[in-house]
Amino acid sequence: MAFSASSVAVVVATGCSLLVDTGSLAGDEPTPDAAKDARVSADGDSPGDGGLVADARVDAEEGGGSAAICPSFAVFCDDFERGDLTKWSMVQTSSNGVATAAGPTSGIQNPWAGAYSLRVFGGMNASVDGGTPPINLANVRANVPPVLSGKVFIRFYVFLPKVLLPGSSLAKLAHQNDTVAKDDISLRIAASDGVNRYRINTDNAVANDSDHDSTATLPIAKWTCLELEIQLASAGHYSLWADGKLVIDAAENTIGTQGVPYDQMRVGFSYSPGAAEQQVFFDDVAYATQKIGCE
Repeated sequence: MAFSASSVAVVVATGCSLLVDTGSLAGDEPTPDAAKDARVSADGDSPGDGGLVADARVDAEEGGGSAAICPSFAVFCDDFERGDLTKWSMVQTSSNGVATAAGPTSGIQNPWAGAYSLRVFGGMNASVDGGTPPINLANVRANVPPVLSGKVFIRFYVFLPKVLLPGSSLAKLAHQNDTVAKDDISLRIAASDGVNRYRINTDNAVANDSDHDSTATLPIAKWTCLELEIQLASAGHYSLWADGKLVIDAAENTIGTQGVPYDQMRVGFSYSPGAAEQQVFFDDVAYATQKIGCE
């Protein structure tokens, strides 16, 4: 079924600037995982300050039982069931990028659970003077307590309608002021041979644009639970789980030499090559300092 989204307005949390972007999409509507299509949820949260509020949502599925999508120890959660992005500290888009809560009110519905998910879209961009097309930005950013040691965990469910372009990002640990503090850690896609492989990219003065790739692949048109564990230290470490299976396990310097704590989590396209239209759906995002796990 063809669909389109246009004149998408993005609202950001209290105390931040209002960013408005528009975009369009034409193509086939992705088919949600049939096992999750009939899920229902109850969201018991209340409006927060755009940041550090744990979501009290509980999901029920398949004839009984429940699982806490947002555990009590989580620093930040969003299931997008508000139908907006007001929990996030900032929404950033550029070069035809779109980030919006997708659901009944948007005409695009592809949730893991409930009625809404986060949709990020990157449009095709024209090259400048025959050079490389501009990258798309389409991401949401949560300011979190500063951290430069110990462990942090980023967990989310993700749905890719098709293979992404190589290097497209899914999540990032970074700095609010990234023009001064440039270190970052990204979970990306290393697409090749028609499949998506996982990649953890580290960019700091010690691990300069260092990549760790998986042999495992990210399925197309199916919801997958990803959890990234980052041990912050000069002798740091990464672990990435996909549906509970370890797919990357690698040592790396994760703090560089700047000595500036990480204080922002991003989900979506912090980098997306502008050579073709592409989109990703996210749901049930959580950030914590201990393992979160999948439902």
